[in-house]
Amino acid sequence: MAFNPAKLTEKLDKLNSTQASIETVSEWVQFHRKEAARVVDVWDREFAKAPPPKRLTLLYLANDILQNTRKKVTSSPAHTPGVALASVGTPRRWNGELRKLPAACAGA
Repeated sequence: MAFNPAKLTEKLDKLNSTQASIETVSEWVQFHRKEAARVVDVWDREFAKAPPPKRLTLLYLANDILQNTRKKVTSSPAHTPGVALASVGTPRRWNGELRKLPAACAGA
């Protein structure tokens, strides 16, 4: 199965905050670990346009990917989706957005 950015976008659109949903997308991303840079590009684009509750879910997804790839990868960890997502960091355009997430999600 070849990586398709449109398929990842569709999965991220359908992503919800349930553990099952996050784990399903996380496993799909980990399967396509060789496409880590492209995964991060799609994730970052979706994060930028998502409302606060969805951003929190996307962060949960990034955390799940990071935690699981860290456990599974023994060679070349720098080329995994988890490490790539972690390297995105917190760009300036997110300035203050992450601090607002808990309050925005509580009202959602």
